[in-house]
Amino acid sequence: MQPKVKVANTISVVAVLLSLFVGYSYYSTKQKTGYIVIQEVFEKFELKKELGKKYGIIRDARKKILDSLQIDISVLSKRLSIQTTKPVESDIDLFERKKMELNKRMQEFDQDNVQMTKEFDEKIITQLNQYVSDFGKANGYDMVYGSTSNGSIMYGSEKNNVTNQVIEFINNKYKGIN
Repeated sequence: MQPKVKVANTISVVAVLLSLFVGYSYYSTKQKTGYIVIQEVFEKFELKKELGKKYGIIRDARKKILDSLQIDISVLSKRLSIQTTKPVESDIDLFERKKMELNKRMQEFDQDNVQMTKEFDEKIITQLNQYVSDFGKANGYDMVYGSTSNGSIMYGSEKNNVTNQVIEFINNKYKGIN
């Protein structure tokens, strides 16, 4: 075989090997990413559905209590309005107490409903975040983005975590070091 052919063959083999190496390097370092539509995942999460049912049962029970108080007030109001003589003091007192109880219960139930909704949402979000993280790990994702138009990341592999570098950078920037 001629020396020029050997050199050409050697260059060809090296070029093929180099191409394979570059291709492998590119594809092996390419990150696997995905995104989720957070609102859709949240709404379709079974825990959210279960807690929603529980909230509905509690809310309905509270509504029955308030409805009962409103009926009592309505009956007392009619009784007071149809009396031909001066209303009995005890009826007036009972009417006023029932109105105060209704207002107090309405405020308590409203506050409790807000608090319960907040607690349920926190529980759902905490569990959802854990499951999304587990999904990312189990399926080999480097990043799972949350699609809420605010750029939040639902899961990121530790190799992509630059939190400490960012903290150092912003603190140095604040101190005027950078």
